[in-house]
Amino acid sequence: MKQNRLPLGLITLLVTSFLGLANHVYLGGFSRFMADDYCSAAEADKLGIFRAAWYWYITWTGRYSANLLDAIFGKLGPNLTPAVTFLVLITWLVVLTIAVFLLLPKKEYKEHLLISTTLATTILFLTLTLTPDVRQSLYWSQGMRSVIPPLILGTCYICIIRWFQRRIFFSNKTLGLWLALSLILCFTAGGFSETYTVFQFSVLLLAIGFSLINKRHLFQKESLYLLISGFLGAAISLLIVVEAPGNRFRQIYYPPPPTLPTLSIISIKSFWLFYVRMFSSTEKILAVAGAIIIGILVGTLIDSVHIKTKTPLLILLFGLGLVFSCFPPSAYGLSDAPPDRTLIIPTYGLVLTLVIFGFSVGNIFFRRPQINRFIFAASLLLILSLGAITIQHTITTRQIYINYANAWSKFHSQMLSYQQEGIKNVEISTQEMNFNNWAELNVLGDNPKFWVNECVSDYYGVKVISNSPQP
Repeated sequence: MKQNRLPLGLITLLVTSFLGLANHVYLGGFSRFMADDYCSAAEADKLGIFRAAWYWYITWTGRYSANLLDAIFGKLGPNLTPAVTFLVLITWLVVLTIAVFLLLPKKEYKEHLLISTTLATTILFLTLTLTPDVRQSLYWSQGMRSVIPPLILGTCYICIIRWFQRRIFFSNKTLGLWLALSLILCFTAGGFSETYTVFQFSVLLLAIGFSLINKRHLFQKESLYLLISGFLGAAISLLIVVEAPGNRFRQIYYPPPPTLPTLSIISIKSFWLFYVRMFSSTEKILAVAGAIIIGILVGTLIDSVHIKTKTPLLILLFGLGLVFSCFPPSAYGLSDAPPDRTLIIPTYGLVLTLVIFGFSVGNIFFRRPQINRFIFAASLLLILSLGAITIQHTITTRQIYINYANAWSKFHSQMLSYQQEGIKNVEISTQEMNFNNWAELNVLGDNPKFWVNECVSDYYGVKVISNSPQP
C-alpha cells in the first residue's frame, strides 16, 4: 500500500465511525426524564445528594457509585438530560484514544495519533452497534449511569498502567500517590454495577497472575504494586456491593439465590445466548467481522511486537473467559440472564477481545503488501456499510424520540403549573408519552401507589395519576 493512501484511508474510517457515534448523540439528545429518573431526583431533592445515595444503599442496591451519580444528576434536574449522551460519549472517546495511543508500541509514527484515534472511534462505534439495548444502555440516563461510567474508569485504569510502564508522570517519590489513585479508581468503578464489579475483580486477578508468571511483560515491580492496589480496591468494592443492606429488600422481588449447579447452568445459558445474539442480524455480523478486521489492519500497520503464534488463541480464550464473568452475578441475584442494558459491559469486553485478537493475528501473519491492501479495503467496506445502516436506522426511528421529547415537555410544563398553583391531586393524559415510550420502561398508571406514580408525585409535589391506558 502506498504510504500516501494510508492517512486518507484511516481518515475515511475515522469519519465514518465518528458519524456513527454522532447518530447516537443525535438520538440521545431527545432523552428526557423517565421512570427511575424521577425516583432518584425526588430523593435527592428531599434528602440531599449524599443522604439520598445512602438511602438507596440501605433500601435498594449496593451500587454506591451509581447511587451517588444518580443523586447528583437528579439534583441538577432534567435540563441536563439531553446533553448527557454527548458528554458521556466524548469523554469515553477521549479516554479510549489515550489508552490506545499508550498501548501501541512506543515508536515514532507520523500516523500514530491518527491510528489511535481511528481505532478508538471504531471500537466505540462497534461496541454501541453490538450492544443489545443501546436505548437503555446509553440514551436513558439512569440506565446509562450504572454501566458506562465504570467502563470509562476501567479504560482510565489502562492509561495509568501504561503511564507506569512508560514512566510518564511517575517518579519513585510519587509511588504512594499512584497506588492510592489506583485503589480509589477501582473502588469507585466497582460501585457502579454488580456485573462490572465481578468483571473488574476477574480482570485484575488474571492480570496479577499473568504478571507473576510472565515477568517480561509486566516486569517492573511498581506495575505489580499498581495491579495489587487496584485489586484491593476492586475487592473492597465487591464486598461493599454484596453486603449492602438494600440487597435484602430488593431480593424480595426476585427468586432466592440458586444453588451452584443451577447458577452455573443459568450463567452458561445466558452466556451462550449473548453470543448467539451477536449474529442475529446483518448489522451485528458486520460489526463482529469489523472488530476483527480493524484489529488485523492495525496489526499490519505496526512493526512486529514479538507476538508468539499461540498468542491469538490465548487472547481469545482469556477474553471470552473474562466476558463470561459478567453473567454469574445476575444468575445469583435474579436467577436469570442480566438485563439487556447491562450487556454493554460484556459487549465492550468482547469488542476489545476481538480487536486485540485481530491485532495479534495481523502482526504475525498478514504483513505482505498485497494482503494489507485487501484488509484495508475490507475494513473500509465493513465500516462504511455499518455507517450507512446506522444512519438509516436513525432516520427511520428518530420520530418516536422527537415525539416523546415534545410530549414530555408538555407534561413537565403542566406539572410545574399545577405545582405553582398549589394543586395537590391531578389526573392527566399521558397517551402521547406512553405511545412513544422508546425505552420501553414503566410509565404512569391509574394506581396512585404504583412506584412510577409515587416517584413522579414526590418529584413534583403533586399527586398524579394517568387516565391513559398503558401500552
